[in-house]
Amino acid sequence: MMRVGVDVGGTFTDFVFLDEMTGRLQVQKTSSTPDNQMRGVMEGLARSSCAPRDISMFLHGTTVATNAVIQKKGCRTGLITTKGFRDVLKIRRTTRGKLYDVQWDPPEELVPRRYRLEIDERTDAFGHILKPVNRGEVLAAAEKLVRAGMESVAVVFINSYANPANEVEACRIIKEAFPDLFVVNSSQLLREWREFERTSTAVVAAYVGPLLKRYLGSMMEELGRGGYQGRVLVMLSNGGVAPADQVEELAPRSLLSGPAAAVIAAREIGRLIGEENLVSIDIGGTSTDVAMVYQGELLMSLEQEIEFGTIVHLPVIDVSTIGAGGGTIAWIDRGGVLQMGPQSAGADPGPVCYGKGGTEPTLTDANVVLGRLNPEHLLGGQLPIDRDRALKAIEEKIAQPLGLDTYAAARGMVEVLNQNIANAIRKITVQKGYDPREFALFCCGGAGPLQAAEIARELSMKAVIVPPNPGVTSALGLLLTDIRHDYVTSYIQELNRVEAKDVEAAFASMEEEGKRQLAVDGVKAEDMVFERSVDLRYLAQTHELTVSWPYPAKTLEAGAVSIDSWRRLCQAFHDRHQQEFGYAAELDEPLEIVNLRVAAIGKLSRPELTGSEADSRTGAIVCKPKGNRLVYFKETGNGLVPTPVYWRQDLVCGDEIFGPAVIEQFDSTIVILPGQSGKVDAYGNIIIKDAI
Repeated sequence: MMRVGVDVGGTFTDFVFLDEMTGRLQVQKTSSTPDNQMRGVMEGLARSSCAPRDISMFLHGTTVATNAVIQKKGCRTGLITTKGFRDVLKIRRTTRGKLYDVQWDPPEELVPRRYRLEIDERTDAFGHILKPVNRGEVLAAAEKLVRAGMESVAVVFINSYANPANEVEACRIIKEAFPDLFVVNSSQLLREWREFERTSTAVVAAYVGPLLKRYLGSMMEELGRGGYQGRVLVMLSNGGVAPADQVEELAPRSLLSGPAAAVIAAREIGRLIGEENLVSIDIGGTSTDVAMVYQGELLMSLEQEIEFGTIVHLPVIDVSTIGAGGGTIAWIDRGGVLQMGPQSAGADPGPVCYGKGGTEPTLTDANVVLGRLNPEHLLGGQLPIDRDRALKAIEEKIAQPLGLDTYAAARGMVEVLNQNIANAIRKITVQKGYDPREFALFCCGGAGPLQAAEIARELSMKAVIVPPNPGVTSALGLLLTDIRHDYVTSYIQELNRVEAKDVEAAFASMEEEGKRQLAVDGVKAEDMVFERSVDLRYLAQTHELTVSWPYPAKTLEAGAVSIDSWRRLCQAFHDRHQQEFGYAAELDEPLEIVNLRVAAIGKLSRPELTGSEADSRTGAIVCKPKGNRLVYFKETGNGLVPTPVYWRQDLVCGDEIFGPAVIEQFDSTIVILPGQSGKVDAYGNIIIKDAI
């Protein structure tokens, strides 16, 4: 039987197949089909030797939800909220996206005002119901939205995090009367204070939910017709997976589906080779995702902002995305300055060199012109390349307007994009108190190994790690993750007034809920793990930081707890605050708990990434190149130089390649600069370092 990881990107759909008997991994790539992602997935399965009936577990990363929000192509959505709170979505956080631009207008809300309806109900901040919902009023609002053509509705009542009874009742009434309507209950998604964040999260869930439900339903039906009898597990933004039939939970949690999987793979490979500090860059056809692994742990964020005013306030891996990929289009601004992106040629028509109708020069075209990419074909011959078209496009659109020769223009395109990515790395390292020189650069995505050596040299990073199959790393990450559900309870209290028994009861309640859900997911009790954390802030601060809860379950004595009893927790918060903001108050500064959190994790069996012993010929270039071609390097005086080209499958553990060199493989191309060397480690990774 085979375990399959499938990740749909903007340009390619990637597959990793794990033979559970032999442990052997196979990879596959097909072009993405943006009009219907399932078509690309099924085409990829058809090309492989793996039929649905031979699959034991199907894990999926999808951009359906992401694309719907970014492109504003979600479902027609309504909002039912408490009287007086209709404009929470419009008011947002009372901030501006462009502070000094008086002509700037914020993006339109996902739900227009005419479809935001009010109900005369009320719960106070302590959870007391002051006014219950009126059945007739709820039905009238829902009927009005249905008549207006709404496919989904989000129900968000003020203070429902403290007591969800009114919200639950309203949802029950709506579902009973309109069973085909997709209904989102905000308190079921997020039992946390902050009304805008909870409203925005629920609206996003409703906006993409029906699309995701249809897509995953069709996927499960199609796989079922082929004989697949298991469940489809969908990658979530928090680094875990969840069954596809839990669409209400999945909808807002899958916006970073693919990027999250790549970071999971980076962490696991880093652990194997003893590299616990990593910056991960996943450069695909459309974008670059940048993330960090510090001391072997993922860095998490409490929310994701898709665009100004559209927030999903749920735990996510802290990933920064910029418009920089193989399909990124080069253009010249009004000041005559070369720019790269964020516009992309995507999968259709794609770069000019693909010969599919693209006319705008892209990063891929530049790399073909510079000789870094194979000028004849990619993907092992599956994708023909037209170098002459790329050369002409760069010459006409970039070189001539700037008064440059074509090679210098192509080189400029590469350098501008590299600087964009380097700046994104600086934002998550230097600007947050981390030194990039203490990190290795883990590169993946089809274009990652092409750019990584130059980016690492620019930032003085200590090494570049190129995994065995960089172009399908996100799909591999799907096979290395676990089922995960996140729970949160608002608990706003000064730390020196906290009752330990209340904290323990809140944690225990969330863990019981997690146990029930994991049991439904088919997880055995011995495979369940629960991770506790707490959101803390200095007293009267506006925002909080999350730190791990340092005490095992049921170890705290009941009764009032003093500050001294929480010293480890306080120290963890102060250390985090110093790291994040460059400042920490004295240890006796009053702290306040805001939220309690539990991550319920169901451990899945995963492939063992095994190593091999070094070849006896270690210490020399033992692999002969398959040929040479002219490649343009600025390190050699900005000229074309004969460069050896290797086929990666010919390399074995211990082989060392000295730059300049190009290493080709099915799903990517690796560039080693002059003055660098790349050595194959026991796990098939190529470790690139500058010569000392």
